[in-house]
Order: sequence, then structure tokens, then C-alpha cells
Amino acid sequence: MKIRHSGGVTIIDVIGTVRFGPESNKFRDEILAEFDKGSKNILLNLSGLERIDSSGLGSLVAVYASITRRGGVVKLLNPGPRVMELLKVTNTAGLFEICKDELAAAAGFGAA
Repeated sequence: MKIRHSGGVTIIDVIGTVRFGPESNKFRDEILAEFDKGSKNILLNLSGLERIDSSGLGSLVAVYASITRRGGVVKLLNPGPRVMELLKVTNTAGLFEICKDELAAAAGFGAA
């Protein structure tokens, strides 16, 4: 994962795979660590995410629940076809605001 900041938004570029075990745990822990450092607006750029399994999806939902429960916002940017299909099949797509344009998504947080 690559972490960058734009205004009041933390953009996390998720690259490769998020699967059961250390990958899934690291994914969850790194995002929550950014939130704990004060990043309240988090945009997960999934354009580089090649594969995610049910454990990775569980971590994504856990991140969303933890951050929103504590007053933060999580959005998804550019999930690929495989990731989008998994979100739809598991009925989790509706949890997230899913964006296609990074600048518009960042502006949608109120801090571009």
C-alpha cells in the first residue's frame, strides 16, 4: 500500500492482493493506523488491487465499520471488475460511496 495526502484526505493506494492471513491483517491494521493518526477522511484507491478474498473483504468491511463508528468517512476509488463483482455478490457495495474520479472524490469529503 502507498499512502499519500491531499488536503484533508488520506488516499491509500491498495496494490496487489488482500487475502486471508497476514495480507488481510496488514491491510486492516495500516488503514486503521492512519485513522488513529488523525486521518478522518480516507479514500481507498482500489485500481491496483488485483484480487481480494472473503477475508480481505471482511477486513474492508471491518475498517469501514470501525472508522465510520468513530466519525470518519471511507470511500472507494476505482475498484476493478473482479473487486466490484465481489462487492455486488456479497451485498457490500451499498456500504460504500464508490467513486471513479480521485479529484471529485477528494472534493466530496469537503477538502480538496
